[in-house]
Amino acid sequence: LDFDFIEGTPSREVISIENLYQGSWSFNNAADFNATNFPTKSVNINAAAEGVKLRMTPTGHGFDNSINAAEFYAVDYNVKLNGAQVYEQTVWRDDCGENPIYPEDESSGNYIHTWLLDRANWCPGLRAFTYEHDLDVSAGRAVDINIAFDDYTWTGPQTPSYIVTSQVVQYGAINFSTDAELIDIIAPNKEKKHQRVNPVCKNPRIVIRNRGSSTLSSLKIKYGVEGYTSHTYSWTGSLEFLETDTLDLYYIDFTGAQQNPVFFAELEAPNGAADEYPQNNIMRSHFELPPSYPSNFCIWFYTNASGSESSYEITDGDGVALFSRDSMDSYTYYKDTFNLDTGCYILKIYDSGEDGLDWYFNNDGTGSVKIRNLEGSPLFLHSFNANFGSSITHYFTVGYTVGIDAVSDLEQWIDVFPNPFSKQVNITFNNPQSEQHCLSLYNMMGHKLREINDITANRIALDREELHSGIYFVVIEGRAQRLRAKLIIN
Repeated sequence: LDFDFIEGTPSREVISIENLYQGSWSFNNAADFNATNFPTKSVNINAAAEGVKLRMTPTGHGFDNSINAAEFYAVDYNVKLNGAQVYEQTVWRDDCGENPIYPEDESSGNYIHTWLLDRANWCPGLRAFTYEHDLDVSAGRAVDINIAFDDYTWTGPQTPSYIVTSQVVQYGAINFSTDAELIDIIAPNKEKKHQRVNPVCKNPRIVIRNRGSSTLSSLKIKYGVEGYTSHTYSWTGSLEFLETDTLDLYYIDFTGAQQNPVFFAELEAPNGAADEYPQNNIMRSHFELPPSYPSNFCIWFYTNASGSESSYEITDGDGVALFSRDSMDSYTYYKDTFNLDTGCYILKIYDSGEDGLDWYFNNDGTGSVKIRNLEGSPLFLHSFNANFGSSITHYFTVGYTVGIDAVSDLEQWIDVFPNPFSKQVNITFNNPQSEQHCLSLYNMMGHKLREINDITANRIALDREELHSGIYFVVIEGRAQRLRAKLIIN
């Protein structure tokens, strides 16, 4: 558990925080539960208050009864102001199968077998949601606040219970008119909370928020790998005060420094003006590079007893599906062979039952997913943990680690000879109109090493010069085509 103490000016001043309801209580029936634990509270609203918020953090516990309440039972609570209902909220968390705190570490003895089951507003290892309700009240007057949980009937030896903390927060005026805030870098990032979608080889993903009173409608985002060329993304939209948006930025070269690379993103020119509070405009994240596989490999997918729940697909870095398999039989091996061009790819594995291919609690048995090497050793390039819950997202590259765009359809019209070579290689390509082309040479990390412009012939000789032995990629670009080939220096 980390506490971050942030020096600076908040989005709006906090006038008061008042604990409203706090405790751990048994639930026999709604009438008794609500009357005993949620009596009507009268709250005096400060004359200077320009915003009032009710915060509720409830979690349900206990399940040895007829309806598995309260831990595995969804219930609604209602918020009333002066006797009139203004909000209804379901106490439930429906994404535990995507919990980033996985897989279970049984060797430590500290694990929960049921980590992937959805619960009453909590998942093992994750914080509970705090539901926030803006209250439409008048400054300088008192308001009656009441919470009421819906009724349900249960029987059995274990009484359902709830842990609830609740506060009323009163705020002063918003401190800034124009204030864009960067609140998270989802990818690339090696923090545990984002491990389900990392490491990546394509688009960075960030979360922005409007902390100003004016609607945020446009923004410039500068981003990249520290020490390398930065890029700019232009965002347009409509965010009101404290509203957020998750952005997938344009593709960049993620390689950066090979030792502990750092990604950065910085917000600029909100609504075309200067940001009144730039202290929250920049974030950095340490990240890892995705695995790089040979072009030829095989997916070995062995289903468990619920084969129909399993499916998988391979897409390119832009999410365009290249292959998919579903409707699989139980206890069956599926071996699909792939020969992919140089590029960034995503393998997505799904389980519609949200219990993966191996879970102790059901009778589905154990399945497996492995990436089989077809070009030498090791025998398997990757083996996935079968206890994955709902899904797996696995980025990988072919032909290089990261940094070069997808292969052109015209690659068949480029030829290199000899290859491998030791001193000089001849590159011939399709250029019947003698148009100008540019040649770029990259290493496996996607770093550009050479550039030759204004090529009008259809053949060029490339000397080895200072290049070390290894694998490189040559890219030839013209007005109407982009060609690529792999070079091997021995």
